[in-house]
Amino acid sequence: MVRRVGGKSGGFVLLVVALVCVMQMFPRFSPQAPGLAMVKGGEDSSFMTKVVGAAAQGATAATVAAILSAVTEPIVNRLLVKRMTFAQASAEITFSLVSNFFLTTFPTNMLKFPVFEVINIVLSFTSLSGGMRGIVNGFLFCSVMLPVTNYRFRKS
Repeated sequence: MVRRVGGKSGGFVLLVVALVCVMQMFPRFSPQAPGLAMVKGGEDSSFMTKVVGAAAQGATAATVAAILSAVTEPIVNRLLVKRMTFAQASAEITFSLVSNFFLTTFPTNMLKFPVFEVINIVLSFTSLSGGMRGIVNGFLFCSVMLPVTNYRFRKS
């Protein structure tokens, strides 16, 4: 018999966090000003500026993906590996399990996402065609990040 460590409070906290995130989409509940500010980017950006910008975009995407993965991957593993029903799988998920798995997803995503963005921006400075850049980007990314991917799936 599986004993739930987090109880219902962990699920309630997760529900409140999800509700706050969804409410930010609606202007009535958002604390931001109603207008958007447009800042024109300079065309004379240097190579390093673009590389650092791409790494920052990758880090932002990595954070969002790590949060989503920390919640969904334990459920998917229970559905596919342990052959549980969705109700059984979701009943086993606790806040402590999600937070512990986040400690795996966050560091691996912080390696993978910025590396992909940096490879992509570096290849944009080459004379390769778009399709060839994609092939080279995929080959380099998969080759460099294979140990990280193996580690993450082993931990899940």
